[in-house]
Amino acid sequence: MMSRESVQSYNYHFLAGSGLSGINYRLSAPATYTFNPAMALSIGPRVEFRDASFAEQRYINAGLDFEAALNFKRVTVAATVYPYRTQFWSTDPFWGKRRSDKALYVGAVISSDRVRVKGLLPTLNPFCALNGSNISYYRVNNCGFNIGVRKIF
Repeated sequence: MMSRESVQSYNYHFLAGSGLSGINYRLSAPATYTFNPAMALSIGPRVEFRDASFAEQRYINAGLDFEAALNFKRVTVAATVYPYRTQFWSTDPFWGKRRSDKALYVGAVISSDRVRVKGLLPTLNPFCALNGSNISYYRVNNCGFNIGVRKIF
């Protein structure tokens, strides 16, 4: 009987970036499991805090991020599933309510080395972002795809 070994690693990421309307902070701490060179799975919490200039735009969101990378003979697929909740800190002056959202992001990056040209790798990126909110104006279902090009060095 053949044994299967997996490699487990932990990565911690902290990002902070400022813009005209405030600063965003993001912390993620995924545990990554590599089952073989062609398959990896990453699971971990992700938290984001938006310190906006206006209190009604200040929020914290948190969720559990699932990512998988699969390499097949002809195609590579990297998929993400990220369910999360967002809680705004103050009452929205227009709607008269404090906003609270539940969201789900599902996306993938699909590529194939067979179509690589001089280090350029085209990608197809389907996605779906679903947002439920206690304020109906912010309920959104946004699904589509992007076409991209990655440079392989």
